[in-house]
Amino acid sequence: MRKWLVSGMFVFLSVTLAAAELLPLKLGPQWKAFISNELEESNAAEINNGTNEITLPGGTVLTARAVTMKDYYVNLNDVIGSKQPDNCRAILVNTIEAERDGTVRLGLGVDWWFDCYVNGKLVYSTGGVGNVAFPITPDNHTVDVKVRKGQNTIALFVISGSNSWGVACGPPSPASQARNAVPETVNSLDNVQFTDQMSAGPNPLSDPLRIKYLLFRKGAAPKITKIIGGPWLQWPNPGTMTVSFVTFGDTPAGVDYREKGQEQWTRQWNMLGGQLRNDLDNHNITLTGLKENTVYEYRPVLLEPRTNKPLPGAEIYSFTSFTSKPKEHRFFATGDIQFPAQVRTNIIRRFLQNGEVMKSDFFVTLGDSADSVHELVDTLFFGLLNPLFEQTAHGKPYIPLRGNHEYRGNESSSWFKIFGSAYRGFRYGDTYYIVLDSGDDQVSKPFTPHFTATTIDTENYMRQQAEWLSEIVKTPEFTTAKFRIVLCHSAPFGHNGEYMRNAIRKIIDPHFGGENPKHRIHLWLSGHIHVYRRTIPGTNEIKALAPIKSKSSVDGKNYRFPVVAIDGPRGGGHEISGLIVKVGSDEIDVESIDINNNTFDHFSVDKDGKFKELGSVPELKTYEMPRN
Repeated sequence: MRKWLVSGMFVFLSVTLAAAELLPLKLGPQWKAFISNELEESNAAEINNGTNEITLPGGTVLTARAVTMKDYYVNLNDVIGSKQPDNCRAILVNTIEAERDGTVRLGLGVDWWFDCYVNGKLVYSTGGVGNVAFPITPDNHTVDVKVRKGQNTIALFVISGSNSWGVACGPPSPASQARNAVPETVNSLDNVQFTDQMSAGPNPLSDPLRIKYLLFRKGAAPKITKIIGGPWLQWPNPGTMTVSFVTFGDTPAGVDYREKGQEQWTRQWNMLGGQLRNDLDNHNITLTGLKENTVYEYRPVLLEPRTNKPLPGAEIYSFTSFTSKPKEHRFFATGDIQFPAQVRTNIIRRFLQNGEVMKSDFFVTLGDSADSVHELVDTLFFGLLNPLFEQTAHGKPYIPLRGNHEYRGNESSSWFKIFGSAYRGFRYGDTYYIVLDSGDDQVSKPFTPHFTATTIDTENYMRQQAEWLSEIVKTPEFTTAKFRIVLCHSAPFGHNGEYMRNAIRKIIDPHFGGENPKHRIHLWLSGHIHVYRRTIPGTNEIKALAPIKSKSSVDGKNYRFPVVAIDGPRGGGHEISGLIVKVGSDEIDVESIDINNNTFDHFSVDKDGKFKELGSVPELKTYEMPRN
């Protein structure tokens, strides 16, 4: 497990400086490198440019190696002479020369994690998010840093990724420095250009609260009574709604709520054994007994630690409770957002500029909301979810799915602590929604350095999910629903990767598979394959933005519902796409949109499962799914 031990004060410039106000970055190509898995971040915080040796915890003296960056880049695997496994550690040290006190602009990129210290102070960290951007260049991350006249020590604590151990540090390119606004139109479908175009605006990883939180995690900053993630709404059902939020450390908490128009609040605390819970930094508080289809107001409540007095939040939010009675509604879904934090934030904001998206009653991410889950709060909230919740005024439920990338990382199991079960069902109007976990995309390698090391028994987990689904299809909430929609990262047909397809078929085929299935499913929404596809129900034909090379071991006639897979990075179609799903009284209407909010596919399914094409762009062509 990686550790993020950091010390020293944090230097942050809240205003991006104009180029004229910056000092030139005088950083030579010669670096010192200390390479050992016993290194800690504290070594990087304590080092100076005169350090040639570091004494490791076991007493071993580590001597610096000379390293030369060519064009501000070096691959440490080349320095060592062989490819190192994931999570190897090193510290690179150099000197920034400054003619006077002022500010320089640094460009940074590492495969895959890094902390950057200048004069012993943490100035930037990828934290649990990782570098995300690829290839590795100084344009991946940009930070303005205060320096003093003369020599300033820069120390990079770097941890290797699975592809290389590339490290880049130098001046960012003029194009990178010139960014100040997201372009109105993103023209390129190329991943590198897309990432560059969508990297404008403030970097969420430079948020002062985020840095304080990373310092607090390892005891280098005090605890504060504050919410750092959310609040948000999740797992709605008629009569219930769960209010969730994450606090800055373990904090007793609750929720005030009331029907809109009423003065009196009802307060519900998060308790265990008759006491306020003081062992949690994540809070999932389910409100029950709600009137259906009714507007409620709510506000989080934290306990002030010095006085033990409740502190209601200053902001009051509102939501409309779900109903089991027929009601037209809509939702928006996207996923596979494996981009740098700035890009993910801008993707969410761009989609929410669409008025039709903002009319959604709830929002869905179809899995792979990050490359991996290292420090879950840092990975998901600062770079993705907080902007979503802010844009929707904390008033629309959020439905997260677990993709294969949520299986990866040192805090992957914390996903359940924050979001609860990865397979669930809920009802809205006369539509029943089934949320499934399709598992990892490959056979795990338990107890090895591989990223699947802690995945040791998915077979039993999938069996439990299958048993759960067998009970769900018997419930009146499911059997009486006019429409049924499945939300799942993978799919039984139309996808690449036989491993995931087989796993999900075992779960759903007894209920939804075959030419005459026991239960009708009207729509299956998915991600994973990173290119838009949409199956023609009951056939082997697929509409897709790129030719289909993978083969299927089953016949499409066994799946009488349309399967939609959204786009993702480097998939051959758009770099990202989303779905606007409108559930009416007689049909489900689905529009597929790109990042510019242009519709490129449109279809509907009626209550009897009849499928209707409503238009698509010429680039969306019909292919035959190859058979094994």
